[in-house]
Amino acid sequence: MLQQEQVAINEKKGMYADADVESNATVQWHGADSAALLQEHKGKLVPAVVEAVRDGASLRVILKPSLQLVNFGLSGVQCPRLNPPVNAAESEEPVPTGPAPHAREAKHFSEVRLLHRDVELKLEGVDKYGNLFGSVVHPSGRNISVEILRIGLGRMADWSSAFTSASARATMRNAEKEAKQQKLRVWKEYEAPVLQSDKRMTGTVVEVISGDCLVVYVPDAATPAEQEKRIYLSSLRAPRLGNARRGEPNAPYATEAKDTRSPVLPHRETS
Repeated sequence: MLQQEQVAINEKKGMYADADVESNATVQWHGADSAALLQEHKGKLVPAVVEAVRDGASLRVILKPSLQLVNFGLSGVQCPRLNPPVNAAESEEPVPTGPAPHAREAKHFSEVRLLHRDVELKLEGVDKYGNLFGSVVHPSGRNISVEILRIGLGRMADWSSAFTSASARATMRNAEKEAKQQKLRVWKEYEAPVLQSDKRMTGTVVEVISGDCLVVYVPDAATPAEQEKRIYLSSLRAPRLGNARRGEPNAPYATEAKDTRSPVLPHRETS
């Protein structure tokens, strides 16, 4: 070992290099413009190295070849927290201490597979804090987000799943469903929702709100205030209609989804 150390000193390698010799790899630790990076690489596979794993779904990665360090989260996945939320101390509710159940296991799962590994990132979105979100493609070709959900180490996060494609969301939902059915880890105490009643009622459709929401007039209701009921179709979610007052546009095909109900159901008796 002493001989090898002397060789390194003589050849001025590593820590023994002259101070004025520039490194051949200079990481940009600050100043990342997440919005610009997203615009440049959105939908593309970007080579990167995982520098740190903060929790099962939150990473710090170095993009290649720019060597820019950025915060990166898995779209549509939320893993148990290792630390309490920042504003937890201000809450009147009891503040949790220590990592949440399965938080360390989720972090370990991602560390073993990703830490200091060459991976490919698919940039899909950015939040208001400048954190990039997307998918990580493991060298094996598997999507790490799906694997985390399949073994019950995370839950679907609806707000960030909007960054992904419809097919990716469907795959992730199916993986989460498998974990729920097997009651794995975070779903250990999960109980499938049960209908509160088998009650059947008959009424007349008086308004179609959207493709999955109707207003039904029920003459046999206990009080006049309960005669008009808003009914949502189970196991179905139609595209959302916008809000003109807030300047929100309709989601694609929202009007068409509503129109498929409008000629058929209004003023028809249904149950």
